[in-house]
Amino acid sequence: MLRIGELADLKFVTYTFENTPEGIWILQMQMSQSQYESAKLSREVTRGMRQKVDLGYCPTLVPVGYFNSGPTTEKGTRSIYDDGERLPVVRKGIELGLTGNYTLAEIHRIMAFKWGLTSRRTKKQGGGPISYAQVVKMFHNIFYTGYFYYKGELRKGAHSAIMSLAEYERLQEILGRYRGNGRRYAKRQYMRFTGIMHCGTCGCAITATEKRKYYEGSKRKALYLYYHCTRKNRRRVCHERAMSESAPLRQFDAVLGKYRILPEFRDLALDHLRKRREGKARREQRLFEARHAELADPERRLDGLIRMRADHEIDGADFKRIQTEYKSQMATIQKTLPDEQLTAQEMAVTEDLLNFATFARAQFLSGDTEAKRRILLGISENLVLKDGELLLEAKKWFVPIGERYSLVEAEYLAARTRDYGSAQAREHVLLTIIAKWCRVRDSNSRRLMPADLQSALVGHLSNPASCGCGRI
Repeated sequence: MLRIGELADLKFVTYTFENTPEGIWILQMQMSQSQYESAKLSREVTRGMRQKVDLGYCPTLVPVGYFNSGPTTEKGTRSIYDDGERLPVVRKGIELGLTGNYTLAEIHRIMAFKWGLTSRRTKKQGGGPISYAQVVKMFHNIFYTGYFYYKGELRKGAHSAIMSLAEYERLQEILGRYRGNGRRYAKRQYMRFTGIMHCGTCGCAITATEKRKYYEGSKRKALYLYYHCTRKNRRRVCHERAMSESAPLRQFDAVLGKYRILPEFRDLALDHLRKRREGKARREQRLFEARHAELADPERRLDGLIRMRADHEIDGADFKRIQTEYKSQMATIQKTLPDEQLTAQEMAVTEDLLNFATFARAQFLSGDTEAKRRILLGISENLVLKDGELLLEAKKWFVPIGERYSLVEAEYLAARTRDYGSAQAREHVLLTIIAKWCRVRDSNSRRLMPADLQSALVGHLSNPASCGCGRI
């Protein structure tokens, strides 16, 4: 524009670019220098961020529960440290999510208004209780596992982790069951089952409508609730009919009856479990001692190697090669050591699940609204209403009870009252039935994967009342 005369000249504080060969030449030099400085700065910033990532520090703003070191820290040396006030609250919220017994909306209300979790902004900056969107983003953020993504690549971070990768995968599986945005909670306490079911025809949530009626003759006010599909799916026509509250109550009771066990079967299973645990503990103790004896040999050899290197009896290359071999042997042996903590968790979780199956139905009938919701969320992966029928997909550790326990119980009740001619014959029949029940219990235990063990145990310890078992 300067060359063709559309601009007469360019006047700045320190220099003027005129429409002359010299002025245009100097302007081109300044533009070239500006482009060079910009490209050079971009390269240096990219290199600095890559170096920071290699050190294990996420170069972006960290999520709630952590702090980037403040502006007073020298550039290039800033790190990430824990927010001692918010990080424990975030962990408690993750534990609630791992139980699968709470919706995102319920967890948000507990974290924001009961536990007082706030955003990092001050009140003058518009800060306050953490928002629902922040909770959703938090539960999908892999940063809390000690890892982070940089340019699509998963990197190991130097910050502290508050959940394992197995817990993260379990949490994503639970969140994936939520329909829509997961804002499911009962707005009115007497609407017991809103937010925990969805329609089997169109996939929308099941809501409730209240109808109030005044009876002139008896001067009585009555409240009636009808559960129906929200019909918010505009791409699919839904013809599901509404039903009164008594219908889902009867169906919930029938479904819970499928996953109920007798107290004596719980006692038999726990007795069998404890005996097997004692035998397993003795075997693990012998294995532990044998592995430690094997571990002592490479440890002794490694100590001797270090002394040889200190006395200059071996050069550095041979020392590193032999040291790597010994350490590899030690790592292989250590991997075969039994995990006593996992075995103890299996015992605790199985006991909690048996207690839940024993007492859940009774507590559902006698409990309040919150207890009923917790029991249904605790036993079900998915609740669907279709054609007036409740379809419950039970969590996988309840499947063996629902599939095989009822036949064992019927056989047991018949054998307990039947006369077999002698006490010895009757005892033999009962022992046979008990053996069948133990096989059902063992198949139940095999369905408990390590991530499920941890999340189920965390759920009971974080809120035992929500588990529905007798240990409250």
